[in-house]
Amino acid sequence: MFQIFRENEETAVHIESNGVRTPVVFMWEQTVCKYEGEGHGVIEFPKHVVEQCLLKDQKLITLIDETNNKSYECDVETVNGGSNEKYVAKGWFECLEDMGLKDGDKLLFVVENPPTKMYVHLLVWD
Repeated sequence: MFQIFRENEETAVHIESNGVRTPVVFMWEQTVCKYEGEGHGVIEFPKHVVEQCLLKDQKLITLIDETNNKSYECDVETVNGGSNEKYVAKGWFECLEDMGLKDGDKLLFVVENPPTKMYVHLLVWD
């Protein structure tokens, strides 16, 4: 099953085994905001990705920019130490600069399940 949602909604790709649907990847779109107050420039994981994919004590994820064939070891941080709000900070900032991203650029993120790799794609509309 493959579902497509409008901007700011999430997408999950499912496989079905013995009647149980398991997401194999999670996708979402996010707009780059490099200089916007506290938490500026971080990748925020959607709530359903945190709850259904990320490990409770997950501290690292490999971010892959396939366009430039580069990978970045990123820290996964938790807001307020124990909430379901998580984001990628360290490692992402290097990727942000290497990709030459600007405020307002739209990105597609894809996280594997289990969550060891995360892919980033710049969305360009002609």
